[in-house]
Amino acid sequence: MAARSKNPKANAQKDWRKLSEGSKIAIVAAAAVEITLLVVAQAELLTSKKDQVRGKKWAWFLGNFVNFAGPVSFLLFGRRRSPEAWPRLGLPT
Repeated sequence: MAARSKNPKANAQKDWRKLSEGSKIAIVAAAAVEITLLVVAQAELLTSKKDQVRGKKWAWFLGNFVNFAGPVSFLLFGRRRSPEAWPRLGLPT
């Protein structure tokens, strides 16, 4: 087993360099999707009125920082939709 440096930053750089180009692209793409979801969810939350959000806004604000699950759960379950939006979503009126 190879000895690892005691400097964690040096280990991270070595590990990143050992990854294939495909792995690096996948990691960067996943990070971009996660950041985009976070920004969209936070923007939606901060521009929504209190009565348009299910639950406490502060709880959703903090929950949105939980990787993919937070923003996706807010966008799917945390917003109240008006009945006028239901036909556009394919829901029965």
